[in-house]
Amino acid sequence: NKACLVGVSSGRAGNLRGLEHLTNILNYLKINVYHNKLPLSIVDKLLDATGNIIDADTHKVIDAQLEGFLKF
Repeated sequence: NKACLVGVSSGRAGNLRGLEHLTNILNYLKINVYHNKLPLSIVDKLLDATGNIIDADTHKVIDAQLEGFLKF
């Protein structure tokens, strides 16, 4: 089993603590966690009113994470 993690927060850290805590739990359950975790910070500025991602750089890092995870 494998997992790919994305942390989301309205603050600066992108939920890094939550990502690490969940990683530890998943590792305990013998689930391989993809190393490229994606912390998305200040998410309210990355989305439009309907919840679509409007930031081009965010699209790029999400695409890179997904491409890497598919090869994982």
